[in-house]
Amino acid sequence: MKAMPLRLLFWIICILPFKANAQLQDSLDRIYAKLPTQIFPTGLLHDVSSVHLFTHESPLDPHFHNGAVPGQSANIERLQYVYMDLYHSQLRDSTYVLCAQNSLRLLPWDTLKLEGKYSDKVDVPLMLLWATFNTLDSNSLAKGYLDFHDGQFDLVDEYIFVDDQGQYPIYQGDPIKLAQQAVRGDTTFIGSVLHSSVYSETNTALVTFKLDQSEVFENIGGIDSISVDFADGSGFQRININQLISISYQCATSNVENLVKQLRIRGYKNGKTAESRLRFNIVFNTPVAHKEFLTDQLPSPPCLSTTDPSEGARVTVKYANPSVGLQKPVLIIEGFESSIQPYGNLTYKSISSGYVFNETG
Repeated sequence: MKAMPLRLLFWIICILPFKANAQLQDSLDRIYAKLPTQIFPTGLLHDVSSVHLFTHESPLDPHFHNGAVPGQSANIERLQYVYMDLYHSQLRDSTYVLCAQNSLRLLPWDTLKLEGKYSDKVDVPLMLLWATFNTLDSNSLAKGYLDFHDGQFDLVDEYIFVDDQGQYPIYQGDPIKLAQQAVRGDTTFIGSVLHSSVYSETNTALVTFKLDQSEVFENIGGIDSISVDFADGSGFQRININQLISISYQCATSNVENLVKQLRIRGYKNGKTAESRLRFNIVFNTPVAHKEFLTDQLPSPPCLSTTDPSEGARVTVKYANPSVGLQKPVLIIEGFESSIQPYGNLTYKSISSGYVFNETG
């Protein structure tokens, strides 16, 4: 067959019409299905992922976040794309079981159930993904490392014959060893904050941070240590997983003011350093409400005395005239988004201060 560079195949796949992402993923699975999983040390092949067809060479691509210092800017949207890209890169055997060498073992993003997980517990939860994965050399067909026929990649034949009768073989090499030469190793390092904003009623804010074990995803054999520059003027400080850290911030004015804090998180492994840059907002001097309480602290209503709400809600009361009490209330239901295009995280503090942020900050 004629040699066909993988980058050409990539663009062919990109322009083919498809009905759904699942169908596209099935097509990619078939294209690489004949390659033995044993040739991929990480158990992940980035070429298989349908996500990378849409994020190639963008800030959503795992290759973009390679850990180089200074680190690339990241947020929860970018981390989610990188996570799902690697999730779809996971190779499986004929029984659809993940390869034994895959120590990352990512689950679908929705199963992480991050929304509301740290509400009223941690101001700024952190998340970290440090993973190695494999890709194929874009010239592996031209170099004779792999074969491609009937729409699928395959191992090369150990022998080829120069005659139709098969009497004059030419040895090409061990098919597995040749295929292993087509495999490249890459690394991605990306962090994120799960809450993009903190509100304080004064010109100081004591902000809590935490990197929970459940939000650390790695397949590098463990991280030696982690340090974070919290943008408080103290430089990098070493942190431990599951450690609750409190950092103090302040502003010089008594008016409502938003400060954007650029954080840097670094991971260390075998003398190597990887870095990712994050950010979150602190809004100082937000207007103070007259009353605030949680519904799960209230008694059950008389009409449903045996029923408790499954989730608590925060009630914030701001009187137009405190001396006369509640007259014509305006209700803002936090967590409810009625628009087709979500505006952001709507809370009393965000609306009253004029600073509303979505998950990406």
